[in-house]
Amino acid sequence: MVTISSNTVNSVIQEIRELKRSKQIEAEFSRVSYLLKDIKTTEEIAQLGQILKNLDYSEITTRYPEVKKVNIALTGNFVLNPIQPFLNYFHLCDNIFPDTYIADYGQYVYEILDVNSALYEHQPEITVCLLDEHLIFNELATPWRLLDIEHTLQEKLQHLEKLVIQYVNTSSGLLVLNTIPLSLNQTNQLLDYKSKASLSSLWKEFNASLLKLSNQFKSLIVIDIEPLLANATGLSDDRLSQYAKIYMTESLLSNYAFEISKISRAIKGKTRKCLVLDLDNTLWKGILGDDGNEGIEVSDTLVGEAYHQFQLAIKQLVDQGIVLAINSKNDIEKVKDVLQNHPKMALREDDFVNICANWSPKHENLKEISQSLNLGLDSFVFVDDSEFERNLVRSKQPSVTVLELEEDPATYSKTLLTGGWFNTLEITKEDYSRTQKYKTEVKRQEFIGKFDSIDDYLNELELKVRLFAPQQADIVRISQLTLRTNQFNMTTKRYQEAEINQLLDDSSITIIGIESQDRFGDNGIVGCIFTRQPIDNKNELYIDNFLLSCRVFSRGIETISLEHVLQQAQKANIEKVYAEYIPSSKNQKVHEFYKKQGFELVEETPQRVLYLRSLTDNIALSVKHINLSSDYRSFTCE
Repeated sequence: MVTISSNTVNSVIQEIRELKRSKQIEAEFSRVSYLLKDIKTTEEIAQLGQILKNLDYSEITTRYPEVKKVNIALTGNFVLNPIQPFLNYFHLCDNIFPDTYIADYGQYVYEILDVNSALYEHQPEITVCLLDEHLIFNELATPWRLLDIEHTLQEKLQHLEKLVIQYVNTSSGLLVLNTIPLSLNQTNQLLDYKSKASLSSLWKEFNASLLKLSNQFKSLIVIDIEPLLANATGLSDDRLSQYAKIYMTESLLSNYAFEISKISRAIKGKTRKCLVLDLDNTLWKGILGDDGNEGIEVSDTLVGEAYHQFQLAIKQLVDQGIVLAINSKNDIEKVKDVLQNHPKMALREDDFVNICANWSPKHENLKEISQSLNLGLDSFVFVDDSEFERNLVRSKQPSVTVLELEEDPATYSKTLLTGGWFNTLEITKEDYSRTQKYKTEVKRQEFIGKFDSIDDYLNELELKVRLFAPQQADIVRISQLTLRTNQFNMTTKRYQEAEINQLLDDSSITIIGIESQDRFGDNGIVGCIFTRQPIDNKNELYIDNFLLSCRVFSRGIETISLEHVLQQAQKANIEKVYAEYIPSSKNQKVHEFYKKQGFELVEETPQRVLYLRSLTDNIALSVKHINLSSDYRSFTCE
């Protein structure tokens, strides 16, 4: 395991404390977020998280616009203040600022049922309702029997379902519940093993039913507490539980806060998309150039089996839409030979969308991979067994997430998976086919090399675009696009599924989905446009957001889609179309998009740019190489 000396940790804590004391912590936030990654233990995380309380978000975001705020509400059946330092630490490590509301002790029922409660006033994007076994046992008289437990569990499940219904009908945010852990202190109160088994069975059935609730409600996430307990020092501390009403240990609360930070990543567009792998002593044991195809170890030995298990874990991620690339100092032909012909390899050439095997510096290769895939470096996770290569990438490409591998390959899978870097709220059909879509994109790039001009290439691409009104089955993908698209995203506004449904129910708002396909295959849903028509002024239309997947940039899809919307607006007697652009660190390449489409600048501040297009002249479709069809709802005529 990579360890950091106590002197180093103490110096980090001391430096951050001094920045806080001198009121320089917001101005030096990039330095702070970098230092935080050196902290490992629960005690150190808690200490730093406490120091990082009450930061000024407005001052941070003025200097560092990539830092996004997330509103979190905490409620539950015990005292939750000890979890806040952990929320601070894990979120700030990811350049997310947690604006946290903590409800009073035991007030979760009132807070969720009362639509005018302080919880809803906080407008939470994530509401965490943290519960433990006191939820059940405080309802029971002593002595209790198994039948009493069974009835109370049934009643509590129904009660929790009512709370969920109330929340999803009141808030557009996510509600996070957890399975209820059962302590030994309770099972030990039963003397016979038959009763102990029956209690465990009833408890597991209750938790299983609680987990299944997440399938009924789109805005509900239920976290299984058992995996978090496995890496904690225990469930509870007897003294803190009795005297302070803190029913979970710091280490368990730390693990829980880490899970919440992963959810925040997903809703703030900070989920990673591409896993970049070294090869020698990372995917197999040995040096390919020295040992040859036959000499490397993959599953033939105990050590080789560890590498094989690592490959299987990666393959599972790839199936769910993770883009996979190679960045290795090797000869390309030897690498391809191994991927194609080695009998024990779990990962094959078809699993990778980019194989960068050469002798160039790896930080330069990462930049080239980024450009070829049209993905930002901040969406990359880099895995390499060499400490030298890891440190070099950290230094030269600080936006890349570099995993710190231990020496033993048996730990590689855990290191990769624990971070939850690729977690998303829900998998879509587009995710399952993402690898193939990126590989198809490589074919498009090879195809373009056959032409002397981009116009000739586009004419032969046989591109088809369909503009459509999203149906319920499309909502997950539309929401995912808003959460994950960064480069061609005119406002980077993020919408969860519940918010998309609310917009669809609003008669003044039209959501237009964009599908595309070409001679190489179907790209699926690649973008969407959000428009709003003021009820009191049918002569105006506002484009609240316009976003397009990075896979389909620069083919005219954005232009023809916008022009068609303008055409339809003109047919509805709309005279003025306003479009908003909100700059971010990632969408600079589209800052003049509306201007190039004939819009005039109306208002400009560092936080917002507003454009206007007057529909005085007939709007014509300027893109001739695209076969366009549409079936979305027309705008309302005055």
